[in-house]
Amino acid sequence: MTSQDPVLEVGSPVVERGETGIRILYTLVLYIGFRVAAAVLGVVVLFELLYTLVTRRVAPSEVRAFANRTLTYLYEVTRFASYNHVDAPFPFKGFPPALERMPSEDDLYPSDLEEHEPA
Repeated sequence: MTSQDPVLEVGSPVVERGETGIRILYTLVLYIGFRVAAAVLGVVVLFELLYTLVTRRVAPSEVRAFANRTLTYLYEVTRFASYNHVDAPFPFKGFPPALERMPSEDDLYPSDLEEHEPA
């Protein structure tokens, strides 16, 4: 290696420019999907807040599960774009399952009985 050559970490793999070009195209497509998913998630969060305000109940589990899966998708896109994951996420493979368990309504808000117990 000459003094003009870039310094590479020992053991760091060399990535071909063609692979990087493909990854750039994937990342551009995923950026659009990321922005759309983030906007949809914003609408879902507003719905959940308004639902809870009006009904005084947590939003239905289907809505919370959708939000949870959307968060997982945003996480996977970020991991791919930052070279922390090899495989490109949706739409290049299936929409991801939830990364974390969704809490139950009891986990989020204890029942009314617990609130009224004497101290």
